[in-house]
Amino acid sequence: MPTSLGTLRDATLGDLLGHLLRARLDGSLVLDVDGRSGRIHLRRGEVVAVEAEGPRFGALAVSAGLVTPEALGDALNEDRGARRIGQRLVLAGHLRSSARDELLLAQRAARLEALFRLDDAEVSWWPPSPFPAGAAELPPMPPSRVLSGRPRRRTRVGEVDPARRAALASLGLHASASR
Repeated sequence: MPTSLGTLRDATLGDLLGHLLRARLDGSLVLDVDGRSGRIHLRRGEVVAVEAEGPRFGALAVSAGLVTPEALGDALNEDRGARRIGQRLVLAGHLRSSARDELLLAQRAARLEALFRLDDAEVSWWPPSPFPAGAAELPPMPPSRVLSGRPRRRTRVGEVDPARRAALASLGLHASASR
């Protein structure tokens, strides 16, 4: 059963992920916007998978010059079975497994970046569930890559409580001053 955490207007995604990292929680943070959702899967508070709009694996592989459009087309036309496109490209000899892993890491980072760009979303916390296919094969994202330089509630100067802003100004401090 999910737990509602409010909206991104209440806390930034960086605040939420930082809290979950410190608490070392397992589960999924779900962001819903207009019926579309993004899901960040966490293990011990670290990001292990991201389901959101973002670049497709095949498009990343072609744009990186690692496979040709023809090789991608051949892999897409094969019988899928349980194999994902990256696995099919590796098995066909079009892509090294290390290059596949690097592309998967880049894809996960790009999808997380798209979620960080959301202005607002309904946020809920879901208990642990199986990760998407292939997620367990990759290491979690380093916390520094997830959180470093991300907006936090205290850096949203335009949203500082007017009473707090007045109190800080009376002390000669900027509205974004931390406690």
